[in-house]
Amino acid sequence: MLHNCSDQTIEESGFSTLEAVIAVGILALCVLPLMDFQKTVSEGALKLSQINENIAATEQAENYLRHLPAEEISGGSANLGNLSLSWRQVGGAHTGPALSEAGAPGRFNIALIALDYQIAANGQPIGGGRLERVVWQATSPFLDQEFGSDS
Repeated sequence: MLHNCSDQTIEESGFSTLEAVIAVGILALCVLPLMDFQKTVSEGALKLSQINENIAATEQAENYLRHLPAEEISGGSANLGNLSLSWRQVGGAHTGPALSEAGAPGRFNIALIALDYQIAANGQPIGGGRLERVVWQATSPFLDQEFGSDS
């Protein structure tokens, strides 16, 4: 039995070039916004990381200034690891007597002192602010200093 080639039909399999180009175009239209979203998320994460570092640096600086001896409050600078801190007292101290529970003046004055500070990392300023701190100032000597100690 002879078959005539013209009678057979060739079945097509796969996609045509036009179909493949259209599919790639549709895929690109879906993927490009996702790439832009990923870029936005990455930039946001970087900014959040920098903000968290600045907050940690500010907390470290303010903790240092809160525990600074009263003699060093007027101004100065310090290195805190990779951070450098500088501060200065602004304005006069608001001083008043410390009162006892009965209202009598005590042996101390209380001063409210405002400090302006700047924080830098690797020579670049990263933050600053103002801190108000209470300082106790003795107005009369302790009893052992007033009467002398027996030892």
